[in-house]
Amino acid sequence: MAWKKAKGRVLEKRITTEKGEDNLFFYPYVRYEYVVDGKRFISDRVTQVHVGSGTPDFAKRTLEQFKVGRSTIVYYNTNDPEDAYLIGGIGSVFTPFLTQMAIICVVLVLLVLYFVPDAPTHILEAIQGIGRR
Repeated sequence: MAWKKAKGRVLEKRITTEKGEDNLFFYPYVRYEYVVDGKRFISDRVTQVHVGSGTPDFAKRTLEQFKVGRSTIVYYNTNDPEDAYLIGGIGSVFTPFLTQMAIICVVLVLLVLYFVPDAPTHILEAIQGIGRR
């Protein structure tokens, strides 16, 4: 599946919600139009994967990128031009989240290794050596 860029125009944007089992999920919603080979399409898919959050913060930050009536880049499937999205690549959505999670994981591992009495001695020495630098 190959993806190409097309010029699009934002028609509408808002935050939508979906009820989960135990909580509410917030999603960015952007309706936009674009033209491929002279044919006009309308879509509302923002990312390649439907991504939401338990708070409206992610949706708000995502929507800040788009202004109603303004042009935007649309990525469309060359085999099926109706298949389109706005934010290029799943990495652009998850990079900040994954970076934060990686930092949290490293800190947790270091804390466990430091406070668990039977942690390997050489690992504890390495951690203490980092703190002295």
